[in-house]
Amino acid sequence: MVVGAMTGRGVVPLVKVPGKVKINAHYYIEKVLRPLLEGPVAALYPGETEKIFVHHDKASSHTAKKTTAYAEDLKSRTGITIIPNEEIPVKSPDTSPMDFFGFGLLKQKPHLRKAKTIGGVWKILKEEWNSKIGRASCRERV
Repeated sequence: MVVGAMTGRGVVPLVKVPGKVKINAHYYIEKVLRPLLEGPVAALYPGETEKIFVHHDKASSHTAKKTTAYAEDLKSRTGITIIPNEEIPVKSPDTSPMDFFGFGLLKQKPHLRKAKTIGGVWKILKEEWNSKIGRASCRERV
């Protein structure tokens, strides 16, 4: 599994989740949310983290009480808002660009470049994400 984040100011590095990991609230917070939101995402908005609104789906690790508590703590410490579960909009290209643009485009690339190993797939994903997709997302906001 791969986790990525796209913002109005660009994309942040992909996070590779090992194949046999159980994604629970603790893992999601410590290995995905905290490293992405408090690191590269916040760095894209220096002094303006209150402008960051995070949309994620309704997976159990995203809706867990522990994740909700982390979201409240994150908001109070940094100003970053994780959209509450009851306010997560239905899927549409306008409200879920990662599903409809980012990962849709990214899923095509390993097939087109014919990776032969998992390491090769990961290399292609990182290259495509950091080059073509990152530039496309920045063009879209202009």
